Amino acid sequence: GDWSSDVCSSDLVISLNEFLLELTPKTTKLFENHIKNSINDEGTRIAKFKNKINVIRQHCENILDYNDDENFIKSSQEIACQLYDSMKKRNISSTNFVVCLYTTDEGSFIALLKMDFSDVIETEIKDIHGKLKIALIIKEQGVPSDKQKLQKCVFVKKYVEEDVYDIILLDKQAKQANKDELVANFFIEDFLHSELAKTDKDLIRSFKRETEQFFESSYCSNIDRLEETKNLLVSTLRTTEIMDVNAFSNTIFGTDEKLKEDYKSIISEKIGDFSFNIDKEWVGNHLKKKVYKTNTGVKIDIDVDTAEDPNSFEIINNDNNTYNIIIKNVEKYTQRVI
Repeated sequence: GDWSSDVCSSDLVISLNEFLLELTPKTTKLFENHIKNSINDEGTRIAKFKNKINVIRQHCENILDYNDDENFIKSSQEIACQLYDSMKKRNISSTNFVVCLYTTDEGSFIALLKMDFSDVIETEIKDIHGKLKIALIIKEQGVPSDKQKLQKCVFVKKYVEEDVYDIILLDKQAKQANKDELVANFFIEDFLHSELAKTDKDLIRSFKRETEQFFESSYCSNIDRLEETKNLLVSTLRTTEIMDVNAFSNTIFGTDEKLKEDYKSIISEKIGDFSFNIDKEWVGNHLKKKVYKTNTGVKIDIDVDTAEDPNSFEIINNDNNTYNIIIKNVEKYTQRVI
């Protein structure tokens, strides 16, 4: 595909490349790895452009429709300027910004890669007969490490108004900074002028998080009840195809109308839907293990099925407000000092 690289700085100026980025085997391999890792990251979200008149969408369409060097460079510069303006409003640190046109079996896409400065990539800026030329020099080769992986990137497909999404995006920094904020506001609103679309995976992830937080605040002084409700939550997610929030709240809270209404109010505010499909792939990947931590420094990592088998594992509530945790019927075990 074609590539263009620009440098966005929120405290200085923006440097716009007036040439296509020259690709070497190292840069090609690095970008391929970044795209593959990012598009397959579990943290990706889908989004839809808000307005028919949208600068980012229009310039991505220009690149996808015309696919010539001059048009590619001009539209890439306009997209970079939009990111620069968004960063400047929020005092975001400087970055390299790469626009890529790439093709897969499913068609052509535009990748917008925010590549924060690192020891792996060196930025070289030259003046070529009055035009700015930016080169990226790769110092290390190989699959990007966790620290080198992209924190923010966008993949834009051909716009179809009735499609559920126009954009696949990833924002690791927002997720790390705030579990409730999936994508930074400056990125999705100021830059892309889009809004997140909800998938079954998004809904079930949010539902589990909000439900667990509600249980923990409601039963913080009753560890047995907290354990019971969390087990019911996991069991419901593993055995049910469709989540019915009303039925689930009736099962959990019974005749406690206040807790029931408080819980449904939280779900309504945070999620909005009271009925949705349970993403079984997500459940299978995320509800495999239970981790128990005690105030005495013991940590037990155990799979869910074993934890729920009374012949293998049991927690006994003693009369003196302590607990015995019993691992049963063990034939062999190993010890490792680390």
